[in-house]
Amino acid sequence: MIDLLIQIATKIPNWVVAGGGLGVLWFAITGILWIVYPLGLLWLNTFFRRYEPEWLLEKIGIKGSPVKLLAWFAYTPRVLDSWVKKHLPKVNETYQKKSTVDLHKVQIEVYVKLNTNSPGIISVNHLRPIFKEKRIRLLIRGDSGSGKTSFACLLGKWAMSGNRTEQLCEAHKMLPVLIEQSIGDGQNALVDLIRGELRELIGEAEPLPRELVEELLRKKRLLVIVDGISELSETTQKLFQPEHPEFPIAALIITSRDEKTLQTAIKNTIHTQLLKTDKLVKFFVDYFSHLQKSDLFEDRDLYKACEKLDLMRAVGDREITVLIAKMYADLMIAAKENTPHRDLPKNIPDLMLSYVNEINRKSSGTFLEDFVVQRIAKIVAWHCLKRYFYPATAKKSELHAALSPEDVSRLTDLEDRLRLIQTVGIGRDEVRLILDPLAEYLAGMYLVEEYKNKEDLWRQLFDQVKSSIKDSDKYKSFLLAIHECCLSKSEDYGIPEKIIDELGTLAGVSTGNRDEVQLKRRIQRLIAMLDLPDADDRIYAISTLRGRQINPKSRLRPFLPALCKLLKDPVPKIKQTAAQTIGNIRGEAADAIKALKEAVNDENAEVKGAVISALAKVVSGDESEEAALIPMIMDGLNSTNPTVKWNALYGVSTIGIRARGCLPQVVEALEDPDDAVRSSAGYALKCLELDPDEIIPLLIEKLKKPKAQPFLSKELKREVEFSLGRAITNFEEASIPYVRSMLKDDDQETCKIGISIAWGKGNIFESFVPDLIEIIQNKEADEWLRWQAIWGVAYTAPDSEQVIDTLIDVAKDQTNPDWLRRFSVEKLGECGVPAQKAIPLLKELTQKTEERQTSYGNLFHSLLFEEQNSNKPKSMKQTAEEAIRKISGTPQLPDILKIKAADQKINE
Repeated sequence: MIDLLIQIATKIPNWVVAGGGLGVLWFAITGILWIVYPLGLLWLNTFFRRYEPEWLLEKIGIKGSPVKLLAWFAYTPRVLDSWVKKHLPKVNETYQKKSTVDLHKVQIEVYVKLNTNSPGIISVNHLRPIFKEKRIRLLIRGDSGSGKTSFACLLGKWAMSGNRTEQLCEAHKMLPVLIEQSIGDGQNALVDLIRGELRELIGEAEPLPRELVEELLRKKRLLVIVDGISELSETTQKLFQPEHPEFPIAALIITSRDEKTLQTAIKNTIHTQLLKTDKLVKFFVDYFSHLQKSDLFEDRDLYKACEKLDLMRAVGDREITVLIAKMYADLMIAAKENTPHRDLPKNIPDLMLSYVNEINRKSSGTFLEDFVVQRIAKIVAWHCLKRYFYPATAKKSELHAALSPEDVSRLTDLEDRLRLIQTVGIGRDEVRLILDPLAEYLAGMYLVEEYKNKEDLWRQLFDQVKSSIKDSDKYKSFLLAIHECCLSKSEDYGIPEKIIDELGTLAGVSTGNRDEVQLKRRIQRLIAMLDLPDADDRIYAISTLRGRQINPKSRLRPFLPALCKLLKDPVPKIKQTAAQTIGNIRGEAADAIKALKEAVNDENAEVKGAVISALAKVVSGDESEEAALIPMIMDGLNSTNPTVKWNALYGVSTIGIRARGCLPQVVEALEDPDDAVRSSAGYALKCLELDPDEIIPLLIEKLKKPKAQPFLSKELKREVEFSLGRAITNFEEASIPYVRSMLKDDDQETCKIGISIAWGKGNIFESFVPDLIEIIQNKEADEWLRWQAIWGVAYTAPDSEQVIDTLIDVAKDQTNPDWLRRFSVEKLGECGVPAQKAIPLLKELTQKTEERQTSYGNLFHSLLFEEQNSNKPKSMKQTAEEAIRKISGTPQLPDILKIKAADQKINE
């Protein structure tokens, strides 16, 4: 047997023996390289591909199959993983420095929706099942600024993660290739672009072999991220056809505003969510914590920021985007850290401009004025949007034609220093703004400033939109941005309201419920603040809910349980304000009656009063509940605390006739030391619907014989008398006969009280003018009464011809005391223009140099006629001169001119 084998071996040609030996050697070398140094296989493969030494192999009888075998070994997963591992550090470094990635480097967990799942925060573990598939097709879609690009950049980081628990593909690492620009036609153009991007990432001097890049793509070692495919050219969009059998990309992530993008080929979708009311505060907390700026803000600051963001939204049915929240948060930090304090913007367009200003302020290098940066950025933005009405690119040649030579040279500043724009395109001849929402708002501001009130230009724009754009989803975001710019700047640029309305219609804006939606979100945020541990925060929230801005109060009806809970809050101020807020809801707050009744015995007087008042509002109209409330009201009326008493009187006024049992306490309250209590008592008396003929005499009797209260000062007793008089006049027409009888009473004190009641405005008080004139003309009457009557008629009917004639007669009659005549002259001046007939007399009185004093002179000189900053009484001459000036209107002339000038400026 052995001899036979030897004979066969001797007959084998030498070339076969040599070839076999080389084959064994070849397999040995490739095997060793595959195990020890896999990248050596790539080097050999590249060498043979580049220098084509197949002639040498053919000469010794080997026809190229080992070279093909080498290629098979060179592109095995082990070799490709080694290549990825070698270049990973450099790619990671370069990737982080890319403008788009750097702009989105702060990653905050936000809610997204994965496929049909409910929105939530997703991690690597949620996505790993997708990345185990042989063909990865993931679409990230959402509104402009909702965080699509940010999330895509995050996936790129996860793909390279050195921490296996954070690695997107559990089996191996991937290198992210970000595509942000349109591509030429053909699959070769797509692969060439990826080759170029990958070469830039790894910093390679020589072009990468096409075959290597194609293998990296097919074996899922490259993660291709196409950002904003819906904004790229149609030619580029057609290149991405994953269902095509020759499509080379195995791992593909696409971001798009359009949910229809690649709908037939995409199996997995991530839908970025807008920041709804209950998620906005969490975003601020996480963002400030990530930047280590949490110590700058209190919880209240965050809630106020949320409120301001809501008010800034011109389109009420749209939620806040992640980008807008981030921009506002950055400006909040700048406002806290800068000196002097910087004001925060009040609308979204101003937010965008403030963001540009802040970038300009923080960047180093050659400084440009903010308005210069804004001007250039607006022009660039408009040229990026004017062709398709969604963020695209602008030709540099067009920008150079639109900008001044000086501004053209500044484009480099906007790109390198500020990183607002980016040069793209195969020929590096195009420019784009890095942030799409920023581009939309800056372009919107450009149009507002250029078109202003020129309707023809606006209508040309509308016609262009209607005729040239078919897919409304693409340009809707830009139209919404223009609409917000118009709303916020309409007064500055005189934009016609009909243009704004038509623009809103084009953008699909429902303006009818804008304010309602904003208000609902604001209420929800304030209600959420009621659970904060800081009492000041809860007080702010509950006080705002009670404020006039939230009207009608029925909007608070769904939040009654939260408000009732606050009635047991440890802070009295919160309990008080909660009760007042519930009272504002009135009849729709019936569910709160039980909670209010439990709080009515609170130890704090202010809380107790607020609860009584709230109960009266809530139970109003329900007879059984009103009857149950009467004992609580009476208990409040017996309180010594003015707040409790005032609220109890408010309860009497609210319930009205069914609270007549409280009449004694109400009458008692008319003489209370507190003015608010007295005033409320007078009004409550009227609400009891009592017979005026029974109650008015009782009030007059009290006026004639005021209650003896030694602790009250003389001035306070007069105020009590005035309150009683006001209570009488609350009965309106029914009080006239009683007051008139007091004016004609021979008793000086009664007449004096009648005059004080007669002072006022309105038809009721004007009816007393003849009676007061009769007192003035009665020279036998007490001078003090005549003085009161003069004051009364001048105050009640200053434009009455009869009053003016009476004042002239008093001033002319030298038998009257000089002080009384001077007082009449002063009141003539206060009558103004209607008293022009008095000017001849007043001119005559300016010549008077001597004055006769009466027994009342010294008293009234000091009381009524002293000049400003001087104790020296005015003379008749001075009083008459001043009256002439007032009647002629001279002192008012400068103010009138100022008002007219202001009106003219507004009209212009």
